[in-house]
Amino acid sequence: MIENSAYHSDNLTEILPAVNARDTANKIVNSLTADKIVLILCKCDVEYEGRASGYLPEGNRTIVLKPDGNFLVMGSTKHKPRNWQPTGAETTVSVKDEHLALKSTRTSPQKESIVVHCETIHEAIIYN
Repeated sequence: MIENSAYHSDNLTEILPAVNARDTANKIVNSLTADKIVLILCKCDVEYEGRASGYLPEGNRTIVLKPDGNFLVMGSTKHKPRNWQPTGAETTVSVKDEHLALKSTRTSPQKESIVVHCETIHEAIIYN
């Protein structure tokens, strides 16, 4: 629990230091398995494959991972996500070339996937 945070919350579990992509990946996987919400503030690019193909070039974004499979990629403007997957999507976390990679896949009604390549993790936050 963070005691000296300006936004103190009993639901805040941990703020992950952006030290090591592999350690961050392991903590994210453990958090999702434990039904926690993960927010990642990062510089990333995003690929989408499904009904169409799309690419978001590198930019600062907020990634929201929910234990029910919801996966949101928020931009720095507007209120709607730039990309998203609904409840039931499966999230996998990996490390490529010392950078965090997040992939959200769903198979119904058709196969769709979002891949986020994090160049820089500014902060990762875990909530109960």
